[in-house]
Amino acid sequence: MSELVKVETNLPAVGGMGVNFGNKLFQLKPTTLVINQGQTQAEGAVPGKLRIIETGDQFDELTVVLLMEPDEARSWYIGEKGKLKRIPENLMCFSRDMVKPDPRSKMPQAITCESCKKHAWNNNVTPAMPPECDPYYFCLFVDTETQLPMKMFVTGIHKKPFESAMQQLSRTIRLMQARGENPNLFDISFKISSSKYKNKDGQVNHQLKVDPKSFHKLTAEESEAFGPIYLNYVNRKGDVADDVPEVKANEKIAEAEQTIEGEIVI
Repeated sequence: MSELVKVETNLPAVGGMGVNFGNKLFQLKPTTLVINQGQTQAEGAVPGKLRIIETGDQFDELTVVLLMEPDEARSWYIGEKGKLKRIPENLMCFSRDMVKPDPRSKMPQAITCESCKKHAWNNNVTPAMPPECDPYYFCLFVDTETQLPMKMFVTGIHKKPFESAMQQLSRTIRLMQARGENPNLFDISFKISSSKYKNKDGQVNHQLKVDPKSFHKLTAEESEAFGPIYLNYVNRKGDVADDVPEVKANEKIAEAEQTIEGEIVI
């Protein structure tokens, strides 16, 4: 834990009548953050803006903190490529550890991911054909302004800028360590938004953007405020990690977003 953070095992009761956020009934579940594309069918969605699916709230930019290391996972959906196929009914096989199919998969394709033909680029058949089994990152953020948790599934065109951002985050932490500090992942905030991106057909899409100059060490007061939030999700990591489309079939993210080149836009 960071030296700046003081945490308690139970979140404090707050509010006029007192609300115990440690109570399962009142525990805040992360909302789902997406980037609106021009093809989105969500009512009132403005292309390029960040949007919370559950509330419809939209933002040009958010300053966030990662609550835990992003998990890398992959999933295989049946259906025509380029169509809206990433729905629970079409999910046949998925892995949460990138090693082997999850036992809850409907139709496991191999004993291990490494031995599965659907995970490899080109699939050993068609040149330049992306893997049928789509890799993605599952991220858990907290908005620094509202201190509300958000989850984001980073896939497709959004992966490269996200990976570059994580490299910048790593450099920021290393520089702090070189100065004798002992930072944690949630001691660093950064800004996310979107930028325009043209695909191979000239279609304009919106890609995740992370400002490389926005990485910022939180103040002692800010870090202390995030302490209870961090501990809450560390204690519930198993529950949070399972709160994804692969397991929670009722959370149909694909209903809110169109796909681009066969991948859900998040």
